[in-house]
Amino acid sequence: MKIRRKTYFATVLTIAVCCGIISPLIAQASEKGYSYTDPNLVYNMEAVEYKGEELFQSKGNTFHISSEDSSVATAVQAVQIWAPDWSKGYASLSDAVLLQQDLYESTVTGLPTYETGYSKADEGVNNVDEYSFWRRTGLHAPNMQAQYHEVLGNPMQYLKYNIGRLQLNNSECDEITAEEITFGGYPAVITRLYREYLGDEEVGIQCTGNIYIWVTEIPRSPEVYLSEILQRNEIENITFPESTEERYKVLGECYIALELSYNYGSDISSARGADKDIMIDAARSLFDLAEQDFKDLMARAENSIRFETKKTMDIKVKNYKPKGSAGLVNTSAEKEAGETNVSIPAAFTIVIIGAGAALAGAGASDSGGNGGDNKGKKKSRYKMCLRKSFGDAIRYDKQPVSVYARMVEITLEGKEIDRPDLTASLEIFSGGNLTVEGNSMAGNYMGALVSAQSVPGGQNPSEGIVSIRFNGEGDSFQNNVTFRLIGKPYISFLEQGKYLTMTLPMLLGDGETYKTPFILNDFLDKPTSVKLEVVEDVPLNCEIEELEENQYILKVKNNSSKTETHQAVKQTFSIGIRAENHSELAENNLNVELYPEGLSIRELKFDEKGYAFIETFDNENTEEWGDVLPTGFVIDFVVPEADQGGRYRARVMEPEEFSPVFARLKGTDDRTNHLAERLKYTIEEITSNLKEYKFAPQEALVEEEGKPYYLTLPISCSYGDQEYILDLPVRLLGGGPGPMDGWDEEFSKMKRIVSRVGGINPEIARMLRENGKKMSTAELRLVNKRICQDAIVYYTKDASEYEKIAAELDNMIYYAEWLKWFGDQAFSYLISTYHGNKMDAILSPAKDIFATLLGEIIGQLAYGEQIDYDTLEVGKNINAAFDNLITNAFDDKIGKKVSFKQACVVVGGFLVWKIAKNIYDNIDKDGKADLYSAITATTSDLTAMGMKKIAGNFFDKALKNKVVQDNLSKPLGKWLQNIVPDTTLGKWSKDSKGKDIFKMIDFNKSDIFQKYLEEFFGMGMVKVTEIDMAAVKDLHELTSGGSIQSTVDLSAWPKIDWSTVVNEQNGQQEAYRISINLIPESLGKLYDYLFGELFGNIPFAKEEKQPPVDPPYNPEGNIA
Repeated sequence: MKIRRKTYFATVLTIAVCCGIISPLIAQASEKGYSYTDPNLVYNMEAVEYKGEELFQSKGNTFHISSEDSSVATAVQAVQIWAPDWSKGYASLSDAVLLQQDLYESTVTGLPTYETGYSKADEGVNNVDEYSFWRRTGLHAPNMQAQYHEVLGNPMQYLKYNIGRLQLNNSECDEITAEEITFGGYPAVITRLYREYLGDEEVGIQCTGNIYIWVTEIPRSPEVYLSEILQRNEIENITFPESTEERYKVLGECYIALELSYNYGSDISSARGADKDIMIDAARSLFDLAEQDFKDLMARAENSIRFETKKTMDIKVKNYKPKGSAGLVNTSAEKEAGETNVSIPAAFTIVIIGAGAALAGAGASDSGGNGGDNKGKKKSRYKMCLRKSFGDAIRYDKQPVSVYARMVEITLEGKEIDRPDLTASLEIFSGGNLTVEGNSMAGNYMGALVSAQSVPGGQNPSEGIVSIRFNGEGDSFQNNVTFRLIGKPYISFLEQGKYLTMTLPMLLGDGETYKTPFILNDFLDKPTSVKLEVVEDVPLNCEIEELEENQYILKVKNNSSKTETHQAVKQTFSIGIRAENHSELAENNLNVELYPEGLSIRELKFDEKGYAFIETFDNENTEEWGDVLPTGFVIDFVVPEADQGGRYRARVMEPEEFSPVFARLKGTDDRTNHLAERLKYTIEEITSNLKEYKFAPQEALVEEEGKPYYLTLPISCSYGDQEYILDLPVRLLGGGPGPMDGWDEEFSKMKRIVSRVGGINPEIARMLRENGKKMSTAELRLVNKRICQDAIVYYTKDASEYEKIAAELDNMIYYAEWLKWFGDQAFSYLISTYHGNKMDAILSPAKDIFATLLGEIIGQLAYGEQIDYDTLEVGKNINAAFDNLITNAFDDKIGKKVSFKQACVVVGGFLVWKIAKNIYDNIDKDGKADLYSAITATTSDLTAMGMKKIAGNFFDKALKNKVVQDNLSKPLGKWLQNIVPDTTLGKWSKDSKGKDIFKMIDFNKSDIFQKYLEEFFGMGMVKVTEIDMAAVKDLHELTSGGSIQSTVDLSAWPKIDWSTVVNEQNGQQEAYRISINLIPESLGKLYDYLFGELFGNIPFAKEEKQPPVDPPYNPEGNIA
């Protein structure tokens, strides 16, 4: 380590001063005012008001670089001079007198910046010796100026008391120098950290450092720096005197400092194995050129910088003498236990102690001589002693400690005589956080108990004064003894700064060793163990090195690797430090934060591929138009640099120090390229103590399952002459209809989706929101799915591909169109469900018939009105089609004329009848009809059994038709003949061609099919009565008397009764009335026979299917 004092660039500086280039302006310089070095005064810069008057205020404690122009710096410093009442033993501003306040306002212009050309660079390739080279030089005023405690008050203080930190933090440097210079006539220090890298493939030489310039027009009291220096315990080669006045003299005049930073160096590299000696020689030559560049920039800066300082002095009280200061001394308690003393000045002996007491003491001490007639010739000296059994610290909130004081007379011969008579006049007292109790004599001493009480939640003083006062005849003499007030032992980090927890930033993969000093505080005894607690598997090697008593340095070797994935984010590890002895323990920890160099993102979640999640979900908590939840994130900007001491560090830029630039989102394929072009969003900075932003989509995005949106967000930022670019991989998380919920939830969801996803006509969105209350849960669900699917096409397809969908959607501006679409979606579901089993033969005509039905009832559905099926034309047409089917099927005159298609049309009509019935049955009290579910519910009706249930209603109606009755006579005859095979019913009558027929009379009175259906649903036995049959003469052969003897198989019928019908006019028998009680099994055979004759060839479903809870959406079903 080299420390030199010299004048740097003397010739240039002399010219600058002589020409008046640097000309400070001082206001009211003729006013002298109070000194800044009076030990009996207190110098404060933070009081806000005094007796109702606002006082001058400082703006920070150093220069501030302008955010608009980095070549300009300003400083505003206030000094308040107070006179306290020292008779209390301590200084308190609450009852102090404000003597004077001064305000210094300084502006510095012409500061060096990279933007104004204070940098030089050269690079190239030497093809002869096969190496590449560069040299760089830069000088600037850093935005973050050094704080007062980092540079202290003048060059002497920095070189003597601050140089230890420079050494400590840069031990890896090959050479460290700190030189006292002058800069533009101002005292200054330049530090120089020199490094060489002599590798086989790379050789580099670098020099970094700082220039601290103390501006003598802005003085400060040594009091500001004294406590800082004493707390550090870094004082070298000097013993501080006890007197505050003498300490001030040692420290000298103090001023505020301005900081400049510089760096210059060279680098030679070769990938082909160039000669190492040649590379070293070339590096040294380039370094010499870079050093000359630095000198040129330095001289240019001296010619450019201008200081203008204005001083405002406000003297409140003139010629003030501090109260109680004549017989007052201030001392510090010794670190060791034992007795110390202070001498009472001879001039005060008679005034304070009194002539009688002084002479009495002197006479008592004379063992012979003049018989006590001293006549004032003998003059003893006096001292006040303090004895304690502890060091210089009193711990807060512990048992009181004992202090003892006594007065001692020292004769001319040097003999010390205890003076308990004087000791009895001693008073031990204190104030503030210290309490003194029990002043009483203990032998030759005045003793007292002293304790310290902390204030919970407040800032407790680090020092306290115990005052020992001798109250004499004319005045008093007082010794204010300063003790350290300590709490529990603790570990502090000198570089913790604003961090709540000490934080050591590092750059991922740089391989550097980072250092930070720490101090063990408030230990009464030296710790016997100081060790680290580091978890396993962290990419760090840590060790502790002791510097001085209670002072250590932590060294952390960075073994991390640069990340190879997209996920460039900060990593944090914790290191614990534990210090202890037999009775005291202190623990603390620091965080090591590993940052990627340049820009990085945090407060975001990442997927397994390293893509940052950015949500484009709808905000479900609001009903506002276009309100989509933003995604917040924080940007870190970290660069390598040298600190004020030239030590390598990772600098985490403050939020106000950088402004990242966001480019437009970029897609990763054609689909996401379209998305990047169409998605509307903003990126806004959030007011915060971090560099925080929010990505705010202007419309909700819909994500198709299994097709995530991968894009990149380019972010850039410059530092110096280097630009950093981060292509942040992002995954836009879209929403969608999500799982199916209840009606209220689906209704709310529909209103949000149609209002906030992109590509939908606002008119349609309004119409859907207004008519949503008329929709069922399933229909709301379909709307949500369609809008989401269309939005996916809107964002990810070419414009021409979306135009067709957009045109279709724009045509659906009326609710009736959506009702048609619900029907299309329902039939699409039925067709897709039964695809491959020929059910289209039924469903296709059913869809056509339904379209006719919907045309009749769509107005009632749209307005929530009741529907009367019996009045609908489509219902009449379905009945007529069935009647025609029966007529054609059983008309022997024209022959059987029933086609497969005609039978399928009739079944399709049955299905539409059931749909209409479902609509009517399911319509609620508010008039809301579930059209979609009315259709999809028919999956249970498409089996043969299900269709038999529906067809029974139509058979009952058909039997009331005379034509149907006539045409059913023969099939019913065949059925009865099959049931009662022993009867000769086939010979009962002859038709016009002589064929046997079976004729039934009054068939319209029969309830066969209605009863059949009732029985099918468990209504019990069916009774068929009053079947009139035409009489034939052959029937007489089967009868005898008034009754008929029948050969009917009674096992098939519970009961058969025959009776003769007589003509009322001629009394002749003309017919027989048969009363039959049928059993269910027999009647079922009749219906099976008729249904099979009509629909035996229809491909009904093999099994019932349950409609889905969550209705599927079929884009191809948009045929409304």
